[in-house]
Amino acid sequence: MEIQSGVVLSHFRQRLYYLSVIVTMAPLLGLLGTISGMISAFSVFNVQSAQAQAITGGVGEALIATAFGLCVAIVALAVHAYFTQRLENIVTDMEQSFSLIEADQAAFAKVGADHEAA
Repeated sequence: MEIQSGVVLSHFRQRLYYLSVIVTMAPLLGLLGTISGMISAFSVFNVQSAQAQAITGGVGEALIATAFGLCVAIVALAVHAYFTQRLENIVTDMEQSFSLIEADQAAFAKVGADHEAA
């Protein structure tokens, strides 16, 4: 029974790994968008010098990309934390159940040995 539960728990932990990757990657994607927007802003600024509107478009793109990346990271982190906690609760419950089963088996073995001796 413990082997089967270990396999199931391993499967759950494997799925949590993907959420962990998303949590790590989302801010990086946001920063990539920021860099892309800044590059776009400054390349437009060089071509059309002295126009404030040329810069605001690229900065807006950068801010949107950063905000989206942060939103993805926040949601993924919340989901990851929820399932991590839930998995730990399941592990604790399973360990307690196994302890009770082992205690019951030991008690039945003792009763059986006392019954055979009498």
